[in-house]
Amino acid sequence: MKLYTRKAATLNGTDGNGYAFLVPDAFHDDCQGVFFADREHAEVLEALLELPTVEFTGIMYKRTQAGTVRGVNKTLTVKVEKIVPVSLGLRANFRVTPEAEAEPES
Repeated sequence: MKLYTRKAATLNGTDGNGYAFLVPDAFHDDCQGVFFADREHAEVLEALLELPTVEFTGIMYKRTQAGTVRGVNKTLTVKVEKIVPVSLGLRANFRVTPEAEAEPES
């Protein structure tokens, strides 16, 4: 599996980098993502776990029918599921909410 490249992004107004990506399964495409920020944003990111949804703006990777991967800049409504300390700072794992998946592409 090809690893995606982190790009500049924001999560609920916090600057960092990350990406969203589609995970296809038998019934529908599930959209997940990761966001990386400096440790100085720990309190801000931890607070996002309590919110029902937040806004992610950044690159979303999709696999085309030809099998190539392309990235498009999108603004998505997401639910932050987990905050994990990593060597780069902090990683927020998120999942795009079902309402956001139904929105037309920009």
